[in-house]
Amino acid sequence: MDSREKLMRKMMEYDFVVNELVLFLDTHPDNVKALRRHEEMAKKAAAVRAEYEAAYGPVTPSMPAKGDQWAWIDNPWPWDNQ
Repeated sequence: MDSREKLMRKMMEYDFVVNELVLFLDTHPDNVKALRRHEEMAKKAAAVRAEYEAAYGPVTPSMPAKGDQWAWIDNPWPWDNQ
């Protein structure tokens, strides 16, 4: 597994945990421990996403620019296997 794949996998893992915590917090809104864990995982996910996008380009169309160029259409797409 190359560094691109490792970053993508780590990003997906953090995003999964964040989404699971969102579901848990929807039914347990007063759980401070889960809220703190959500904040921690969301920061880690954002950091890994920023690292990935700096090295390989955007993973969502919300960050599509690379300088003065629209980069969302550049290959390879984030989900393409190499």
